[in-house]
Amino acid sequence: MFPEIMSLFVAYSLCFGIQHKLPFLHGRSKFTDEMLACTYCTGFHTGWLTWVLTWGAVKDLPAQGFVLNALSIFYWAFASAIFAYSMDAFIKWAEMNSAEIEIEED
Repeated sequence: MFPEIMSLFVAYSLCFGIQHKLPFLHGRSKFTDEMLACTYCTGFHTGWLTWVLTWGAVKDLPAQGFVLNALSIFYWAFASAIFAYSMDAFIKWAEMNSAEIEIEED
């Protein structure tokens, strides 16, 4: 259970890094600009990439057989997409609600 949770955070970190910390990816094409503007879309792609990096080189795969492993990649990509979207929404909400409240003194 812990490796899966850690992998979701890795996928979100990749998603955040690709969206906000790699300026050379922006402005290349309409497709990449639209993907980078969408956390769900970028999270999907970082999800399957994380699956390949995590379980692509080990013997103990989360599913046995080619078809089950192919399905596992898609399941992981969609799980990563919704996790990245949820984390991004939560962080934006936390940033908006953590601003200092100024109290006027009479």
